[in-house]
Amino acid sequence: MVKVNYAYEDKEEVGTARAMGKSLKISPKHSVEICREIRGMNVEKAKNYLNEVIEMVRAVPFKRHNKKVGHRKGLEKWPSGRYPVKAAAQILQVIENAEANAEYVGLDTENLKIEHISSHRGFVYRGAIPRAFGRATPFNTPTTHIQVVLAEDLSNLDDDDTVAIKKDNKFNKSNNVIVDSVNDVEDSDVEDSDVEDDEAVDVVDEVDDSEAIVDDVEESKEIEVADEVVEESEESDVDVEDESVEEVQK
Repeated sequence: MVKVNYAYEDKEEVGTARAMGKSLKISPKHSVEICREIRGMNVEKAKNYLNEVIEMVRAVPFKRHNKKVGHRKGLEKWPSGRYPVKAAAQILQVIENAEANAEYVGLDTENLKIEHISSHRGFVYRGAIPRAFGRATPFNTPTTHIQVVLAEDLSNLDDDDTVAIKKDNKFNKSNNVIVDSVNDVEDSDVEDSDVEDDEAVDVVDEVDDSEAIVDDVEESKEIEVADEVVEESEESDVDVEDESVEEVQK
């Protein structure tokens, strides 16, 4: 799968949370219209908006891809629109994932807004419908990448609160950098200690092997000496017996 980067650059003073849906089987045209409507909106309002679209209670105005699109009731300042249920459901799921990431990071989930949302055309699944006389009609399935970046909404807060939040975000980011560096140092120390332990174990194993070899050599030498002594004693006994037999015969 092709790597997809975010089309958004983080701001140092604002804490953000991200989520991305890759190769979603939804219309890129519908995604463009939905993303334009909910961009910059509060997260709760955006979720309610998408739920109403899914229930076909509220129409999404089609301002760009609106050729032969009929008028819908309830739209303001723009007459034509549709109910892209499938695309709204997938985008809602990505927003909920981003909200969960924001809670994990430590952001205020009750005061979040959609800082950035965009749709990008993805891979196209090629297909065909067999027709008469050996022909075929293309039946392709487009895919879409959805990017969502959530941030805390500072417009509803006082100046003192915004300054405090910005300081906290900067402090948290600096702490994260420090923690990452400390973790890297600890990992390197652990690796070094593991290497030293392995080397010490290897040295001990070599010493044990050498001692075992020496013991085997000594045992073999002792066995050889014992065998020689036994052979000499047997030879002496045989000589004594021969002499005694000769004397008896005389």
